[in-house]
Amino acid sequence: MGSILFAALCSVYSPAEARGQFEVRPTSATFWTTAGVALLGAALMDEHIRTATLAHQSGVLTSIADAGNWLGTGRNLIAGLAITYVGARLLHHRALADGTLRVAAGYAASNAIVSVLKPVVGRHRPDSTNNAWRFDPFSTDGASHSFPSSHAVHAFSLAAGATILSTSTWAGALGYTGASVVAWSRVYDDQHWASDVTASAVIGIATASTTIHWLDKRLPRHRAVAATR
Repeated sequence: MGSILFAALCSVYSPAEARGQFEVRPTSATFWTTAGVALLGAALMDEHIRTATLAHQSGVLTSIADAGNWLGTGRNLIAGLAITYVGARLLHHRALADGTLRVAAGYAASNAIVSVLKPVVGRHRPDSTNNAWRFDPFSTDGASHSFPSSHAVHAFSLAAGATILSTSTWAGALGYTGASVVAWSRVYDDQHWASDVTASAVIGIATASTTIHWLDKRLPRHRAVAATR
């Protein structure tokens, strides 16, 4: 579904001769350095984080985790994007409709990446093993689809897209807060390792940023949503 949406959007936004070269975003060395350090730290602490998380379960935390899981579910996110787009078109809000399509393109691209990585990497979910380094590459078994987290990738791709296209700092803060809750909920529910969701955040942000930048080179967005990046 996501791959089809992405392909359709590309066909709409891409003229015969593309302007500009493909460029991975963000381009900030600070972002990639921080991401690398965070991922290394999470990978080294995966099993310890899992043990500590399982030892500190509560009714309140479970309710928050349930909300995070609901928020990061693909069908709910797609429905939200669809409702936003249709509403913007009905209200003749061209800038919002255009921005929603770009965010949707980032979401679709990130979903395509997840679809490939899950079976190829074949990392076992924490609830199926006590070993954070157990892999079964090219497996079709869901128990071996821990990396990356679909929920976290999707949530962070939307948060990044909303931040890039919005002129409000609150939109970015709210988006990333929600995405962080989604990522945490996957670790809390013992469905993913901490390094899974850390890498997923990086994948989501980078994919959305790169996709939107790629589209902007081919069809500059409406001035009302243009942002300095």
